[in-house]
Amino acid sequence: MLRRVLWADDKERPSQEIEYELTWKKVKNINLRVKPDGRILVSAPAKTGLEQIDSFVKSRIPWILK
Repeated sequence: MLRRVLWADDKERPSQEIEYELTWKKVKNINLRVKPDGRILVSAPAKTGLEQIDSFVKSRIPWILK
C-alpha cells in the first residue's frame, strides 16, 4: 500500500509530501528502510493503526532526508 504524509521542518517552509510503501507483516515493531533508489519501505504489525504508522514515519523524516 502506498501512503503519503505531509511534513514541515519549520513554519517558514512549505510542507513536503513524503511517500512510503507500507506492508503489514508478522513483526513486533514498525520497521523503516530506505533503499538506495530513495524508496521508503515500512513494515508494521498487522494490528497497528495508520495514524500510528504515519506518526512514526514523520518522526523519522529528518533521518530519512540525511
